Amino acid sequence: MSLPARKINRALVHKLGFTREDRRHRVYLLKVNECTVAQTLMSHGVREVDDSLIARMARQLSLPPRQFRDLVNCPMSCEEYYTLLGI
Repeated sequence: MSLPARKINRALVHKLGFTREDRRHRVYLLKVNECTVAQTLMSHGVREVDDSLIARMARQLSLPPRQFRDLVNCPMSCEEYYTLLGI
């Protein structure tokens, strides 16, 4: 089951506080005290993110794919994600 790229972007930037850098791809960085804690990327032209990319992004954010979907679809809060990361 794919997810809209805009929805993932909103969740990462607005909900979790990632910064987005537009390079060759869109790079999302979560920094705490100037240290990068998590990062992932997405191509500029993608509109729907398929299951394989969701699994890859989830792994980069230290989550199983199911929890990544919960994060994007709102059942998981920012505080719960930070707790999982140990921040």
